[in-house]
Amino acid sequence: MQSIIIIILLILGIVLLKSHLLKPVTKLNPRPLNIKLMMTNRTKTRKNSKIISSFLVAAISLFVTTSCSVLSPESSQLDVKRNDSSYDDLVNRQPIITLTKHVGSKFSQVNATFYVSKNKSDTFRVISDLSLSTQWFDRLKDIDTLAFEDNNNFVLRSIIFSPWPFQNRELITCVNTQFLDIKTIITIKNCPSQHPETKELIRIKQADSLWVIMPVVRFKKSSPDEALTKVSYQAWLEPNGNVPAFFFNQSLKTSSLKSLKKLKKLIERD
Repeated sequence: MQSIIIIILLILGIVLLKSHLLKPVTKLNPRPLNIKLMMTNRTKTRKNSKIISSFLVAAISLFVTTSCSVLSPESSQLDVKRNDSSYDDLVNRQPIITLTKHVGSKFSQVNATFYVSKNKSDTFRVISDLSLSTQWFDRLKDIDTLAFEDNNNFVLRSIIFSPWPFQNRELITCVNTQFLDIKTIITIKNCPSQHPETKELIRIKQADSLWVIMPVVRFKKSSPDEALTKVSYQAWLEPNGNVPAFFFNQSLKTSSLKSLKKLKKLIERD
């Protein structure tokens, strides 16, 4: 439907431009030339040309943008068949981890993507199950619920193990879950004021995390039980204390890969 609208806009722009360019030339008037009027008409003509050109450019840009988003391999409309090697490649592929700079911080942000042969609901159930978190999250020593507002909003307290000579960390986060039609989004924000600090632990005061769980909707099933879901993950934090950024960033990719490989196995096993 969107493509049809864009094509109509393009045709309309071309028609307007053609009618403007092919407008009949006015016959010469024997009266003396009005230079001011001629300049005004010329200015109007230029303005009309600019408007029509802008219309065409906008329509073409919209068409190109829409085409690129539809054809993008990262789109949720990714087309894979169960018996194709592309399906097996995605399911068997290890999580892809990249590190990027976080604005205003020396500590990197981790970005990850992986696929599982489970539906969106089953995938979310494992990721959100706190009783399973210590089984897959590397260096997570303990996790508790401090406050529960509703099924979509609650506050967590996490204890993260740090190797000697560093001290264990404490992280207080507010979790929000959005159940949208095509995807589930889990947003995790640092909220240290929700719980008092302790001397035994170093409080992490800056952290952000995001999960996006999205089914591959054009996956062609061989049976009703088959599914394919894409999981995207982003996380960043300032560890606080005297932690060298180089040391932290070097271990971040390794620990994240280790964690997500375990999580992927838990989802697939469940």
